[in-house]
Amino acid sequence: MATAVPECAEDFLYCQICTEPFRRPKALPCLHTFCQGCLESYATTQHAQETGHFPCPVCRKPAVIGVAGVQSLPDNFIMNKVADILRKLFFTTCDICKAANKTTPGKAKSRCFQCDKKMCEDCSNTHIQVPITSSHSLEPLYGVNENKCTIHENETLKYYCVSHSVCICVPCTMIEHRSCEINEIQTIKNAEISVIQDLLNKCEKKISELEVIEDKSSLNISSLRQQINDVEMKMANLRQDMEGLDNQLKEEQAQKCQAMFAIQHLSQLKSYSTSILSQEDPVKLLAVAKQVQQQLTDCLQHSTLSDQTTPKMGTVSTRSISSNDLYLSATRDSTCITALKYGDTLTELIRRFTTSKLANESQFLGVAMTSSGVIALSDAANEIVKMFDQYGNILGTHDIKAEVLTSTENSFICINYDCNVGKESQFVVLNTHGRVMKETNIAMTFEPSGITTSQNRDIFVAFDNNTMVQYNMEGKEQQQIILKVSRTARKGFQSCVPSLLVDDNLIYACDTQQNCVNVYNMEGSLNRSIGSYGNGVSELSFPESMCFHGNKLLVCDHDNNRISMFHKEGQFLGQLLQEADGIQKPKNVCLFPDDRLLVVQRKRDAIEFLIFQVNWDSYQD
Repeated sequence: MATAVPECAEDFLYCQICTEPFRRPKALPCLHTFCQGCLESYATTQHAQETGHFPCPVCRKPAVIGVAGVQSLPDNFIMNKVADILRKLFFTTCDICKAANKTTPGKAKSRCFQCDKKMCEDCSNTHIQVPITSSHSLEPLYGVNENKCTIHENETLKYYCVSHSVCICVPCTMIEHRSCEINEIQTIKNAEISVIQDLLNKCEKKISELEVIEDKSSLNISSLRQQINDVEMKMANLRQDMEGLDNQLKEEQAQKCQAMFAIQHLSQLKSYSTSILSQEDPVKLLAVAKQVQQQLTDCLQHSTLSDQTTPKMGTVSTRSISSNDLYLSATRDSTCITALKYGDTLTELIRRFTTSKLANESQFLGVAMTSSGVIALSDAANEIVKMFDQYGNILGTHDIKAEVLTSTENSFICINYDCNVGKESQFVVLNTHGRVMKETNIAMTFEPSGITTSQNRDIFVAFDNNTMVQYNMEGKEQQQIILKVSRTARKGFQSCVPSLLVDDNLIYACDTQQNCVNVYNMEGSLNRSIGSYGNGVSELSFPESMCFHGNKLLVCDHDNNRISMFHKEGQFLGQLLQEADGIQKPKNVCLFPDDRLLVVQRKRDAIEFLIFQVNWDSYQD
């Protein structure tokens, strides 16, 4: 028993907050006990005064406090008495020995419930041998409840008031609780123990049931993990098979591209040669006749045909074309043609994905891409901007009726146009997840049709009234540029510019009204026009978008179902992609940081994204 005191003191008599002996211990609903002062300090740090509750410092279960605060929590009277019980158990002397004035009183070991006396072992033995006290109940001192009545201080609590749920003494039964339902405290204790024991039995049963469920779940988890491993192995095998088929497909696509590209440029050379033959002026004909003959001879000599067999796919008849350059040098006072260099692989569709079906008919106005390859699509009809990665996964959205859209290195800039009089429009800068980084108010009289950013981070906005405005990133207007349209344009003609680029102090503007790309200087004077209306080889019909690759200008030739390629000085270089490549009414074109090409087009009620790998080295600027 000597070692029981420090163990009890360690476990029960010390507050777990201050690690000191309990001072006015308060019990929480979870039955953990702490000093009142410690709880008051802790509750303050948890803002309990405002919330009306705080978590238990040990188990984190919430403890609700009233207006009176921590003081309203119940006192742990059991904890209050434990220390006294332990002290009395180990340090209280025998009342009988003291009454007999013994020199060395014995250490109290038990207590007579009827006499309310503490006795040592010798006195206890004598007490039960005396006939008059032989029927008394002796209890070990450490098991005796020493609770005294708070009203009648010298009386022990022996009864329980059921009406008021409180322990009372004998005088209480005759005065304060004379009309209440009263029972012996031991009887109530036994009843409560029975209820608690019944609940404990139910808990034990529930634990057993849950353990069975846990065991079954463990078996199911093991089985599912094995199934996952099996599926992953099958997927790996399928991926390996798919890669093999994909390589075969690439080979066939390369053969097809080579044949199509050669046919296209041989046809161009043939068309040009035919036009030379129809030349009535013999001087002009003779000026280029030798060159045409040489080019035709070289082309016929270096274009070879062969049949190839592709494994696992049957026999496919293809045309293999050797890599050569077709080039006619310019001569004075003569018409010349520059053909393209074609090689082993030209363009290859490597990925295709579509957006989910749209609630409204989408008349999307812009596609832009950051330097990290994040794609943004502005859908004005549905009043939303969506961000995608290169695999079609949505990275974020932002609800806004963005009329036009462009990008910087790591963000997107769109215009929230407000046509109401006296209302300001806004430059809205979005990050790659659709969150607003910055909003800047700007004054706009007309509705914008196109937008781009320059290398020095200025923003250029095109309007449908033949004007452009240059802004800085703070939304301050730098200059207004009045576009001088071509002399052939009718009086009152207004350009429509859905796409524009700024390069080397020149403004390149796709004009869907004039069906060309107009190039202006910074004063708005027309420098040159690239392309003209029609469906011929170098002609355009409703060009909607464009982008640069080095000195090459790639143009979305919407109505001709192709991506046309020009030198930025205006020279036609050829058709990069056509209807045979899956191009149908292309609306936007832009480049990934790794030079892959993105083409965006409408497909019924959704938007289709096509990603092409292009062998740019096969094309001559």
